[in-house]
Amino acid sequence: MKKMLQEKRRNARYDLTEKLKADFAYDFRSKLEFQFSKLSDTAASAAKYVARSKNVSLEGLCFYSDQRLKQGDVLNLEFYVPGDTQPIHMEGEVRWSKLAAEAEEGRRFFDTGVRLAKVEGHKVHDSVYFDKTYDIYWSNVLETILGKFRIIQQEKHQHKE
Repeated sequence: MKKMLQEKRRNARYDLTEKLKADFAYDFRSKLEFQFSKLSDTAASAAKYVARSKNVSLEGLCFYSDQRLKQGDVLNLEFYVPGDTQPIHMEGEVRWSKLAAEAEEGRRFFDTGVRLAKVEGHKVHDSVYFDKTYDIYWSNVLETILGKFRIIQQEKHQHKE
């Protein structure tokens, strides 16, 4: 008999590799840059590393990169919404990192889950609430990321008129 794995996630994930349809399509795959908040044995310098977002939740996000991170690593992240030159600044802690793929050239790629502590300097945990109007849990993570997508799309739409 197979043993069922217990789901550790408390909140729904919004897949950033898919196109979601509303009044228009959002392409959620976004460039992400991160650096270690404080130097550890994982990080020898304050270098920035490039990653791609995979999904986002009320209090966290998942990305893939060629860097294997350790649980507990504290990161400063810059999330770049396509079509915007200004990044969203975040701080968070690595909850897990695992091998996602191995390329033919021997390069390895890792999926990493980060629990966010702050977005644009505001605490994430304190921002989570239930929106009765739309029957959905919401937070400053979702508002900041998805809200920026909405604004950019609205501006594109206005320029076409």
